[in-house]
Amino acid sequence: MSVQNDLTSNVWVASTADIEHPRQITHGKVEGISGIRWTPDGRIVYTANANGSDDIWIMNSDGSNQRQLTTDPHADSNPAISSDGRYIVFTGGHGGFPSIWRMDLEGANLKQLSDGQEDYVSDISPDGRWIIFDSWRSGRRTPWKIPIDGGQPQQILDKFSSRSVISPDGKLIATLYQESPASIYRILIASFETGQVVKTFDPIGPLDGDAINISVRWSPDGRSLLYVKSRDGISNLISQPIDGGAPKQLTNFKDNGVGFFAFSSDGKTIAFARAAVRSDVILISNFK
Repeated sequence: MSVQNDLTSNVWVASTADIEHPRQITHGKVEGISGIRWTPDGRIVYTANANGSDDIWIMNSDGSNQRQLTTDPHADSNPAISSDGRYIVFTGGHGGFPSIWRMDLEGANLKQLSDGQEDYVSDISPDGRWIIFDSWRSGRRTPWKIPIDGGQPQQILDKFSSRSVISPDGKLIATLYQESPASIYRILIASFETGQVVKTFDPIGPLDGDAINISVRWSPDGRSLLYVKSRDGISNLISQPIDGGAPKQLTNFKDNGVGFFAFSSDGKTIAFARAAVRSDVILISNFK
């Protein structure tokens, strides 16, 4: 006898004024589980696994006009969109270790920007000049930046971190970090320009692997950081005010927990992946 787990994930959208009543806009097998972002013109760029590996797709905000942008057999993930809507940057495994790739919004002019030292895209600065990414090139996973057209990477912060993101005003970065491999993950805010630590927060209890992988996101007004927290196997959104106020739970889903999430450019809508795992017990007979 064995247990077979079957994962299903799809993209949902909701008004930020009524976040607990989202509507499902994709109906595939594994959609949005490796990244979701909004374009400036209100479309959604997301990952989907339609052919055995994750690729980058784009669709309208109601789920219509779904179109595949990448077709590589290696996984493509973590899309980020430049503020002018010109570029998508993403983590691609084309021919080796994960590295940073850039393409036009419609999928043309694919270009590799980093040299494949296990680099993972996190964000793009609001002015469109910098790509923020996590890299192991220093011997541990830390946040770096590289010009949008490629060039010499620069380390931002010398702390073990997960998917650093930049504030709406471009002045701060936020990340989940560890002081040592054995320590718990904490929330950190630092200067984007100097790397100087500004504030740290403790999340609500220990975070699981999914929450660490998703990391944090800035609220549209830059006053809070959002992350996901799992309880009884279901993830919900938590908001941490950066002024040090008490954290607040924003959703109270009882099933199909929250995965990767992103706010629209005007801050009025949120898109997120919601995943469910079905476990089936398989009886193996006549085994020799």
